[in-house]
Amino acid sequence: MSVYGIDQLKESMVKITDSKKKTIAGSGFIIRSDGYLITCHHVICHLASLDVDYQGQEYEAAWCKEYSNPEVDIAILKINVNDAKAVPIINPHDLSTSISVYGFPASKEKNFPDGFDVAAQNIRRSASINTRSTYRAREISANNPWNILPKDESTFRSCRIDTRVDPGTSGGPVFADDLCGVVGIIQCSKSEESYVIRCLSIRALPIALVK
Repeated sequence: MSVYGIDQLKESMVKITDSKKKTIAGSGFIIRSDGYLITCHHVICHLASLDVDYQGQEYEAAWCKEYSNPEVDIAILKINVNDAKAVPIINPHDLSTSISVYGFPASKEKNFPDGFDVAAQNIRRSASINTRSTYRAREISANNPWNILPKDESTFRSCRIDTRVDPGTSGGPVFADDLCGVVGIIQCSKSEESYVIRCLSIRALPIALVK
């Protein structure tokens, strides 16, 4: 039986693009084989359309309002694809493990077109983070249903890693190497550390969550 690792994780990665600016808006990953994927809400909140690149194919994604939660910076999208490669999502009691963050930073696209991974020695739970304080966007010009900002008082349950990630990585998976599963969603970097949204923030959508 093969061990799930970075090569398999790569097959689940999606790139969120800004069709107007022709740039990478952020990252995401498949969480169900029927095309559901997850990213950060701040990645899509300013976009006029939801354009997703999965395994070299371009899709127009649907925003799943009933499963998304902008208040904790979670967006669930769906693309029309069958037999997609979903990641194993885990909720371990012990987070003392090495991790890899996988995403699509624009600065690495030329050399690493299939995505770029950043390693960190450990991940730890931390106090809740004010969601709005991590957003770059302060005003929304588009008027689609997903073009909204979280409330000023909203927070998300966070973990931290002592590694900085580049813009474009937000929404990508935080993969626990020793545990062979995804333990969170990379949210943003501040100074020389990064925030991670815990997988417990994924609500309503039935997924296989391993304890």
